[in-house]
Amino acid sequence: MARLQGIQRAMQNGSRSGGLWRLEKQLQKELNIILKKEELMWFQRSRAKWLTDGDRNTRYYHLKTASRRRKNNILMLRNEQGEWIEDRAQLHGLVTNYYKKLFNINRSGCNWSQTAISYPEMEAEDMQRLNAPIVNEEVRQAVFSMSPWKAPGPDGFPFYQKSWDIVGGTVCEFVKSVWMNPSEVALVNQTDICLIPKVEQPELVNQFRPISLCNTIYKIVSRVVVERLKNCIPKLISPFQTGFVPGRNIHENIVVAKEMLHSMNKTTGKMGYFAIKVDLSKAYDKLSWEFIWRVLTEVKLPDSVVNVIMHAVTSVETNVKWNGARAEYFRPQRGIRQGDPISPYLFVLCIDKLSHIIVNATNNGEWRTLKAGRTGPMVSHLMFADDLLLFGEATERQMKCVMNILNKFCSMSGQEVSQEKTSILFSKNVNRVMRERLTNLSGFRETANLGKYLGVPLSGRAPKRADFQYIIDQVSSKLTMWKAKHLSFAGRATLAKSVIEAIPIYPMMTNKIPKACIDEIQKLQRNFIWGDSDEARKYHAVSWEMVTKPKYLGGLGLRKLDIMNKACLLKLGWKLYSGANDFWCDVIRGKYGNNNLQHETQCRATDSSLWKWLVKDAHYLQNFGMWTVGDGRRIDAWNYYWIDTDTRITDQEVSIPNDLIGMKVCDLVDVDGNWNWRLLQQWLPTSIMQKIAAIVPPNEANGKDEQLGVGSKNDRYSVAAMYNIMCNFDDEHVDVLWSKIWKLNVPERIRQFIWIVKHDRLLTNSRKNKMGLGHASCHYCRDIEESTLHALRDCPLVRSIWMNAVPLEARARFFIEDINEWIKFNINYSGVWSNGVGWKEFWAMACHRVWMWRNKESHDDNYQRPINPMQQVMRSNHDYLISERANNYVFERNKMLHEVYWQPPAEGRMKLNTDGACKDGRNAGCGGILRGSDGQWLGGFAKSIGICNAFIAELWGVFEGLKYARSLGYNAIDLNVDSMIVVQAIRTGKTRSILGHNLVKNIMRLMRLDWDVTINHVYREANYCVDALANFGCSLDSSIMVFDVCPSQLRQLMLADVMGITTPRIISV
Repeated sequence: MARLQGIQRAMQNGSRSGGLWRLEKQLQKELNIILKKEELMWFQRSRAKWLTDGDRNTRYYHLKTASRRRKNNILMLRNEQGEWIEDRAQLHGLVTNYYKKLFNINRSGCNWSQTAISYPEMEAEDMQRLNAPIVNEEVRQAVFSMSPWKAPGPDGFPFYQKSWDIVGGTVCEFVKSVWMNPSEVALVNQTDICLIPKVEQPELVNQFRPISLCNTIYKIVSRVVVERLKNCIPKLISPFQTGFVPGRNIHENIVVAKEMLHSMNKTTGKMGYFAIKVDLSKAYDKLSWEFIWRVLTEVKLPDSVVNVIMHAVTSVETNVKWNGARAEYFRPQRGIRQGDPISPYLFVLCIDKLSHIIVNATNNGEWRTLKAGRTGPMVSHLMFADDLLLFGEATERQMKCVMNILNKFCSMSGQEVSQEKTSILFSKNVNRVMRERLTNLSGFRETANLGKYLGVPLSGRAPKRADFQYIIDQVSSKLTMWKAKHLSFAGRATLAKSVIEAIPIYPMMTNKIPKACIDEIQKLQRNFIWGDSDEARKYHAVSWEMVTKPKYLGGLGLRKLDIMNKACLLKLGWKLYSGANDFWCDVIRGKYGNNNLQHETQCRATDSSLWKWLVKDAHYLQNFGMWTVGDGRRIDAWNYYWIDTDTRITDQEVSIPNDLIGMKVCDLVDVDGNWNWRLLQQWLPTSIMQKIAAIVPPNEANGKDEQLGVGSKNDRYSVAAMYNIMCNFDDEHVDVLWSKIWKLNVPERIRQFIWIVKHDRLLTNSRKNKMGLGHASCHYCRDIEESTLHALRDCPLVRSIWMNAVPLEARARFFIEDINEWIKFNINYSGVWSNGVGWKEFWAMACHRVWMWRNKESHDDNYQRPINPMQQVMRSNHDYLISERANNYVFERNKMLHEVYWQPPAEGRMKLNTDGACKDGRNAGCGGILRGSDGQWLGGFAKSIGICNAFIAELWGVFEGLKYARSLGYNAIDLNVDSMIVVQAIRTGKTRSILGHNLVKNIMRLMRLDWDVTINHVYREANYCVDALANFGCSLDSSIMVFDVCPSQLRQLMLADVMGITTPRIISV
């Protein structure tokens, strides 16, 4: 760098040596390579995954890493006698001995006792899937579902994805070997325990959380088991547990807990209630291995799976990594590892035994608890992994029952209840004498507030600002961290959006955060973005109203948190509205009269604040829900969204006669079950009819109509889509230039600079003058006002650069007077400047450089602009492109050349190739071809579908192809499709696409008939023939055309398929 600086000083002083220029170029290239490697290293060590703003962030990542190390580096601790230990070796021994003792069995075995309630019996299909031999694809999926840059274990290997073509075969063979001989997992079952402080300044060893860093190859084995086990977990675990159960959510327990506390607050009469927040001490670390084995046996998992799991649990060798140094390895005798992929699932299976005991006691009348309304369920307990909440009547009999059950479970499992950290809350109608008796009986401390539950303030009343002060404190802590000052405007904006905006989202899912709290968070966020400090307020170039618009509308995509809060809460409302049968929904319906928010509802003053908020905003769900057509009996044809998320017929410029108002979708079909086009074409425009054509007509076989999503094409509630609906953004008048700016292939800071230029909000002298700060004249020109255009283009210091850079044919348009037209011309100009750099990228980079030079000159009297400004701009563009390529190389997967060809079916089977095509939002089509084992043409078809996306077109191709093959009487079909998404949707019978929902259902119904149909994915190079038919279908006016013989246009392609001619394709491995 010193040599570079010397060369640049010499060139600024007038040296024109070509040798100096070549040397500078070479040194700059070497520096870029070094910086990229250093940046990548510090990125991995810093654990900062959110920042990709296109700058060289080596300094930022280095400082963040140093900060983490200072925080995690422990210089002294107290021992059991309270004495401070500072010696490094003694500290290491203190920590290692603590964990040796913790993982040691302190008593003999576990006192297992059979419970009256057990796990549900597993289905035969699940057992078969669990016990099936390992296949390479599931190992590969396990590898690629992992983050390669996560904290590595003792092996430290992050290369499995990048080098899968090299190591994949060996990895697959090892996993298969472990499955056949589980004891081999011990070969890779070494673990580093990394200690994470649980408090700001830990003094004792137990104030750390032990996180196990496993070998990558071990985690692959564990992940394969998890992927097999995951589908069974929801069927095995009781509804009171929501932790690590697919399909259940942490917010569900928070809602139930708040509703039960609200009911306790409103309780009157003689009978009072308690809520106990139970803390299990070192729950993962003390879990008995014998208990795990007994639970897995009771679940009746296949022996092969139990053996793999138990060897994985019991063969571990571990050591404590202290201040970056490893200690001696030792073998634990109990506990499971935080950091092992399978541990959360083992834990929820084991702790569900506690649910079995409690439910049995409730059924027997021994455990008497609070009921959710008159018709709701009894809520005796809630679990999220090891976070327990217990509810019961405030009687001595009930408390004895609770203590007996807890003691029984702890005796069975090795768990231990922490008396100091467990607290009990009583309803207001429990008198002082009874409270003292129950606290003495239990040994738990009484509290007037249970504090946070699952990270959210737990209270039965409406939330107050003080309840969420911790969010403001978290935001302030993030923003005042000294590392942030090393970020550019682009980096600060990224941080504000990716991290700060995310902090309040979690509590927003279950609480309406007070406006005062929201306003304070957004104020902090706003000031941080523009660089404000306690000492000075900086220039806010663009209004907050504009900043919080989407990028395609001229904003930065930040969100208004008050509206975001409503959108988050309505995700709960959507579950109720769509009739979900989750446990928390039963609680809400039990309290508020089986209400699904589908009709206008009046709240009572005594209702919970959550219910009041849901009722208040329920009209958004009623007005914007997307329906999938089943039998068509529930859907209002004119007033509901059923065509797509953007189309409701009453919003179009159509006039529906009074006698047709109130029609259902089922009334829009003719006697043959097809769409009644004669009726529809009288009232609807062609564009809407084309969309309807792509929808399966209503039919009793489709089942009932369902409302599957809100504001999204997928069958789920989209918080982002609901936020956009609530903001009511003007999508009709969109300046496409905004989107083009964000697609520029330049660093993020340059894109954001052009964003400010487009708003004409650069802090020029003219802008300062309007703010009352100095004169408006250009520093160089003296008598000319310094506008944005003058500073970036028209000043003589700059104009010479552009005169040399702008192509001759573009100069007249380049020097246009209006700034918006100037930006538009440069962004849209398709010319290439040099070395593959597009003009628009060169222009954006040059504008940014010109502005930087102008600012340096204004603040530094000794600064001299570069002699060869164009070379500097070109170098910046070139360096960025090289950096991008290097970055992509690090993270992209390897490629290999694969020869693809059409493969005939086996003797006695027929090959059905289908495809769909979609032409830029215009008519879509599909096609299919049936061929025999010798490749001969047996039949084909092409169909015009209407307006839809490619996924729907592909599904139509499969649907029509199967119907066609069935009509010809064939009963052994090999179906080939070139869309993996379609293949997966059909194999699983599930799709997130609302419009594809019924198509998949109809395809599944066809495949279950009395014939043999297999479906497989092929590359499109093996599907060229049918691709041509699908494209032909796009041009058809009629619905479907059948070809008994091969069309002349396809004969060459058919011949190539029969001859087995290959087509090369580069694939990722």
